[in-house]
Amino acid sequence: AVPAARDDAPRTAATRQRPTGPVDARSVLLASAQTVERTEETPGRYWYTKFRVQTLSNVKLPDGGDGRGAKLPYTYRHSSTEERWLSRTGRDRSRTITGIDRKIDFPTAQDEAEWRRAGAPRLTGPRGDRPRVIDDRQAFAEVVANEPVTVEALLKLPTDAAALTADLKRRYRRDVRRTGTDIAGPFEYFVWSTAESLLAGPITPGTKAAFYRVLAAQPGIRAEGRTTDPLGRGGVAVSMSGDGYRLRLIVDPATGRLLATDNRVGDTPGARGTTTTYLDMGWVDRLGARP
Repeated sequence: AVPAARDDAPRTAATRQRPTGPVDARSVLLASAQTVERTEETPGRYWYTKFRVQTLSNVKLPDGGDGRGAKLPYTYRHSSTEERWLSRTGRDRSRTITGIDRKIDFPTAQDEAEWRRAGAPRLTGPRGDRPRVIDDRQAFAEVVANEPVTVEALLKLPTDAAALTADLKRRYRRDVRRTGTDIAGPFEYFVWSTAESLLAGPITPGTKAAFYRVLAAQPGIRAEGRTTDPLGRGGVAVSMSGDGYRLRLIVDPATGRLLATDNRVGDTPGARGTTTTYLDMGWVDRLGARP
């Protein structure tokens, strides 16, 4: 199982004297931008990512997996790892392996006891139980504002924060016209959710730095201090909260790398939500290769 993130270790004299680094969200994000824009990358044939997703749920998913199931008297956690090789051009075959190291457990002993009291029913994750290897010739990398965006288009995104903001506002306004403001959410939420997807995606270091600067300019961003991700790697957490949600990024300011995202429905212990931990990412030149 992936260990739970902890930040409650006893404070020794040594840890108290350790430099604390940036203390506010804007400083954390701007420091990450300065670091990552000094990085040099040469795009290869494939963008590779390996990540582990943990989903906390108290809803029994129906067979259709649409998330509209009966509420349970306990919360359970589904975890699995995924690997992706995404073709830069779409002309090469892409590959996704889902369901690696699947595990279902419970966040507390009380949750497990309630599950046993309910007859220990079989639980499944959002995508079922079995690992799958999916090969295709997918030509797009991410969906931004409900529109698919190709890898080549992502590599051409602005590297200047003002230009990137203008690009995001254009996409946001188009999405609002199509879906309505209530569905699209406020602009800062749109920026945050887009950054969550693209900071781990095939964008240039300059665009990644611009995203950190755009995030730093949004209202409602706050720093949560030093923490560890679910793998125990040290970083700094920044978050945004809204009506019924809390969004959180864990970033390593020393490298500018996104370590994990954590999205919750509500802001209480045990709230339903999803944590994505990024194990590895980078360009490779062969399907099946790793950075």
